[in-house]
Amino acid sequence: MLCLEALELYRSIAEAFDGLLHEIAQELVAKFAQPFESLKQRYEKEKRDAAQLDFDDLLYKARDLLRDKPKVREALASRYRYVLVDEYQDTDPLQAEILFRLCGEGEGSQPWEEWRLRPGQLFIVGDPKQSIFRFRFADINTYLRARQAIERQFPGNRLEIVANFRSVPVILDHV
Repeated sequence: MLCLEALELYRSIAEAFDGLLHEIAQELVAKFAQPFESLKQRYEKEKRDAAQLDFDDLLYKARDLLRDKPKVREALASRYRYVLVDEYQDTDPLQAEILFRLCGEGEGSQPWEEWRLRPGQLFIVGDPKQSIFRFRFADINTYLRARQAIERQFPGNRLEIVANFRSVPVILDHV
């Protein structure tokens, strides 16, 4: 009994610690990013002057189309009836919004988590313990928000994979 209580306490502390590290990292990034704001503005102007888009621009344009143009959203949703996303834990909030708007239904101004997904259209695979792309704005909160939104709409529709095919038994036994 005490072992289970200790395990639960450990998990609670580990979760709080992860949250604290996340908040510290965000504050540090914000603090160190401020001096680069003028460089970013210059870069944006150069792109505009040259009529060029980068990867982030494409994401914003895609999101804006799906959010603001129902006809475009409907056409794309009928064209891409099934969407599979692997490594979902590395999805950033903008990408998550694009997926939910492509695979769901709702009002343009609604937060993406409130969009009603069409059954079977979106399939995601992810492991929050493997989230590594914070430098690309992926964060565990986006993963959790999406998972919670899906679980609210489709309770009991989550499969947990417990088998590990990447490690040998000796390592797994130790861990």
